[in-house]
Amino acid sequence: MARISVIMPVYNAQSTVMRALQSLLAQSFADWECVCIDDGSTDGSGELLDEVARGDSRIRVTHQANAGVSAARNAALSRVSGAYVTFLDADDEFEPFAFARMIEALGASLADGASLDTCLWDALAFGARCVPAGSESAWFQAHAVPRDVEYAEFAPALLFAENTIPRLQVLFRASLLEDPAIRFDPSLSMGEDLAFLCALYVRAHGAKLISDQAYIYHVDSQGSAMQRAAADVRDKIDRDLDALCAVFADWQSAGFFPQHAAALVEWSVAFIEYSILRQEPQWRASRLVRLRDAWRTALGDDDELQGIEPHAFPMVQLCLGCSDDGALAVGESKAARIALAWRLKHYGVGDIASKVVGKLHR
Repeated sequence: MARISVIMPVYNAQSTVMRALQSLLAQSFADWECVCIDDGSTDGSGELLDEVARGDSRIRVTHQANAGVSAARNAALSRVSGAYVTFLDADDEFEPFAFARMIEALGASLADGASLDTCLWDALAFGARCVPAGSESAWFQAHAVPRDVEYAEFAPALLFAENTIPRLQVLFRASLLEDPAIRFDPSLSMGEDLAFLCALYVRAHGAKLISDQAYIYHVDSQGSAMQRAAADVRDKIDRDLDALCAVFADWQSAGFFPQHAAALVEWSVAFIEYSILRQEPQWRASRLVRLRDAWRTALGDDDELQGIEPHAFPMVQLCLGCSDDGALAVGESKAARIALAWRLKHYGVGDIASKVVGKLHR
């Protein structure tokens, strides 16, 4: 049994998949397996995988009809044999030191045959960098590298105050997969990584974060899929809302409410409520009602609102108080003032000033 299983979905990645595989073959720590799912490729990617697998038994290939990246990852998750699991996209790479650093961070020995059973941490988050240098967005620069910190048990700050979401920069104990909730949701067209990570971390017993940039994202001339999707603000809101509602539903069914309800509600003010409120009233109405209903179910009663930070409280009340047709109880002008006050407190005056200056220089 390998100590690290790598999940790699592949779809029409003929021009990049060899680079990804070469980054695995170059690892200084050799006790790994790569579970590759050829998701119905038509460009010869599957044949390339088979060729490499014939020369290295650590690479295992399964071919399936095209079903999407979430279904492909789930297919791979059902086939892993390693003690810990991580992810690699077919157009990205791991640094040569990545797996050795992960094993060291877990507190385990690099020696052949050494067990990972006694490691304290169920999850290990690590950093990443972009290639070519300078292609990364401002958001990526701020969120791609976690600080060095340990969580002996789950706390909402692990998800909402650290750089652990929404990218799959994580190594986790394979035994967590015994819980069927730790899977990707094929119905989500964006945000499936966020929903997966929220399901994973809340169930992990002990998580460690390291700032080592072990993963390499390659950004092509078109930009990342996430960047392209973000260009259509309303489409992004709808997809983000789908992912967020999936998180609320999972945490509700697993019994993580009411304990963590306030933290998830407060985080979703920044994640999506502010963006919804900026839209034209007729379009935003159904989205606001959907968010309100998710919040109400999570919070249960007014006692749970006590966990909301004072600066976010008016924003939470704004959504919770909307009518069934999405109308705001306080009127548009007051809602705009509430939203502006929240943003000034949450992001600071400098954030808004920099965006204004940026627009003036376009």
